Amino acid sequence: MSAILILSAILRQRKRKRPRQCLKEKKRQLLLTKERKTHVQCSSTDRQWYNLPTTDEIVVVIPGDGTKVSGMRDVILHLQGNNELMQINECHPAYLPLHYVLLFPHEYSTILRAGKLFQEFLVDAWAATEQNRLTYYKLNQGKFRTELYQDLTDIDPNDLQPNQIGQRFVLPSSFPGGPRHMFKIFQDSMAITRYNQHPDIFLTMTANPNWPEITSALLPHQKPIDRPDLIARVFELKRKCLMKEIEINRVFGNKVAHVFTIEFQK
Repeated sequence: MSAILILSAILRQRKRKRPRQCLKEKKRQLLLTKERKTHVQCSSTDRQWYNLPTTDEIVVVIPGDGTKVSGMRDVILHLQGNNELMQINECHPAYLPLHYVLLFPHEYSTILRAGKLFQEFLVDAWAATEQNRLTYYKLNQGKFRTELYQDLTDIDPNDLQPNQIGQRFVLPSSFPGGPRHMFKIFQDSMAITRYNQHPDIFLTMTANPNWPEITSALLPHQKPIDRPDLIARVFELKRKCLMKEIEINRVFGNKVAHVFTIEFQK
């Protein structure tokens, strides 16, 4: 009986010590997890690398690297009264109203009250217009006398298979944002600077979405980010007003030449 009593006493003591041991093990695990977290945070280059985006703007992402020809988007319509199908592309006047049916109801227009859908409509319309212009340049290379740029169209056949050598198309300098257009305006700016010596004034102007002209024209329950068209118009009016003060009112004296550029934050 004495042995049984001794064993029961030992078991009781172990049961009493188990919660403390569990607490110690939990503390050790918490310390280990904290050390691992701090190690991961210190080893990473940016703690906000995988955070969700916080911006309210919508941008367009065009897939591909430009080597493959992207087909034009279209809408398939089922005509009333017959079983025929009608296909309209993105250049058709009815494409956008049919694609964004919420923005073009029968009674009134909700395009300025759509919020992010309005931004998606703008970038989609811009992408369709840009693709249409690129298609026109591709199909009308003869009108731009591209044969004069034979040195640009030649491709070095080294390390290329015959099926990898395609036809290179030349964009004119009138295409905004193209390499020739950017090089042209850069050369014009350098020519103006070379002729008139170094510039005297470097002036910057920053747009403010909270300008009174913008906030006073917003519809109820709207934010400035919901009206990019309004921000662009107010900024352009203020830019023209600034140029009027410089050219006509001559706040800086007699102006000989000027060069300006408009940059957008990304």
